[in-house]
Amino acid sequence: MVASVTVVLGPATRVEVSALAGAMERLAGGIEAAGGFVGHAKAFAEVGDAFVQVSVTDARERAFVRGSGALAVQEGACLQLAAIVFALDADALAELVFLSVSDLLEKNPASPF
Repeated sequence: MVASVTVVLGPATRVEVSALAGAMERLAGGIEAAGGFVGHAKAFAEVGDAFVQVSVTDARERAFVRGSGALAVQEGACLQLAAIVFALDADALAELVFLSVSDLLEKNPASPF
């Protein structure tokens, strides 16, 4: 099963790279807690020439982060998230991905959510 979402960060919206990594780690943990297996969960954000990529392939491991960091997750950035998951139905996966992105953006008081 594959789920993906794309969000463009609105005015005055900024997401810390550590918060994005934490959200991806929690998504992987939620998938496994629901009985699924993470094949790969990845977030990618870019604005201009700056980018950051966060990957998780095992809920028991920390997220792998690479790129130009904070410059990539600010106003106007395109944030994309995708998860390849096994043994979890589409509705459950979609809910976990939605909750992960919503939670990440709600923690920013200037967020549009």
